[in-house]
Amino acid sequence: MASLLTPLFVQSLLSQHLVSYAHALALYTRARVLLSLAPSTQPSAAEARRARDEFDGFLNEVAQELSSVGLELRMGTRQEDGERVVALVNAKADGLAQIAAAFSAVELGFIRRLISAIFQAADEVFSLGASEALAIARRSKPPLRPRQAEEILGRLVGHGWLARSA
Repeated sequence: MASLLTPLFVQSLLSQHLVSYAHALALYTRARVLLSLAPSTQPSAAEARRARDEFDGFLNEVAQELSSVGLELRMGTRQEDGERVVALVNAKADGLAQIAAAFSAVELGFIRRLISAIFQAADEVFSLGASEALAIARRSKPPLRPRQAEEILGRLVGHGWLARSA
């Protein structure tokens, strides 16, 4: 049954793309219970700590297994609230991945330049103003119209990849 733990966990991540670390831990715990690898009772504080440590090791093992098929398991911190997150991402830039992308090649180029500019922002603020984003869109090859850029930005915000700030 232990051999089913990784596929069950990965399948649950595939359906959600990005989850909080706490939710990923809950998915892992639930999968262990379903596979009779852990009791269904509430763990003690010490058992919960041990489960978290095991989970961190499990994430590393899953990440290594996924790399062979061009996927990566990435951990990060959500900027708005500081919450740890886990994401399953496609690391391959092949034709199939491009077909499956929700954005065209031109739009992806704009997004890459936009993200690069966010990380290179002055004073490490890691943000850009709308006028700066539109200027990047105008410099795209071919140039994007402001309306197109705003639509892309709206989609990125809607999917939680970017956040609007005041």
